[in-house]
Amino acid sequence: MVGVGAIVGSTLVLAVTGRGLRYTADSMDTISWWQPWAPAVAGLLASLAFPVDARGPAAPSNPLPQAWALLTCGVAFASALIVLGPAEPNYTVLKLGLLLAVPVVVFAVARRRGAAWPDPTVEARWSPAPAVIAYLAVYLSLAEERDSFLAGVPVADSAVLLLAGFAMNALLEEVFYRRWLLTRWRAALGPWPAVAISAIVWAAWHIAIQGSGNLAGDAVNVLANQGVSGLFLGFLWLRYRVMWPLLVIHGVWNANPVQLLAG
Repeated sequence: MVGVGAIVGSTLVLAVTGRGLRYTADSMDTISWWQPWAPAVAGLLASLAFPVDARGPAAPSNPLPQAWALLTCGVAFASALIVLGPAEPNYTVLKLGLLLAVPVVVFAVARRRGAAWPDPTVEARWSPAPAVIAYLAVYLSLAEERDSFLAGVPVADSAVLLLAGFAMNALLEEVFYRRWLLTRWRAALGPWPAVAISAIVWAAWHIAIQGSGNLAGDAVNVLANQGVSGLFLGFLWLRYRVMWPLLVIHGVWNANPVQLLAG
């Protein structure tokens, strides 16, 4: 209730004040408060229209050590970026260290202690397709057209940049915040507290790249944007236990086809 309340409350602040919602680190442009909600609601309704049964694997008897370790990594990543700034090499070093290297060590220690985490068993791998299609249809219809960050870049170089960005952003973030962090907190607290934790911790690091220097206002901004999107992605992971919907949606955010076509 506290986590979802913070996200909904941030949206209400923007709606009441009429303040625009900054949605990307590449531009100071803003969108309306309701725009992150529209595709999420469309995807949610499309998902609920089709029943599915995707249960997760049995968790180790004590998920809290891994859950707390991952939460500490997520909070440390967001905090360090705010304090040190997101300029390179801070961003890459902190992200690879706290979201990949440290978790790998934590999991290795857990396996040696007999607390390995089995992968989920998935039977209906393509069941999320209607939700993904509905989400992207609304999202792309609302996407703002702006100058492409790849304008003038050769095709081969553009492909390398897109693949590297996908690996560093969509792949690494979805694995850490949803597959690892959310799954372990679900075993510790239940589904929706875990979704809220994952969404807020994921949203928090965006303060460093989309912030204006006003920490309270920046927190409201990311909770009303990435917080909403994080709730939807967390729902998709809990419902289907497959990664491809998260990677497709996150990949489209980072390399918006509307933006690419503009270049």
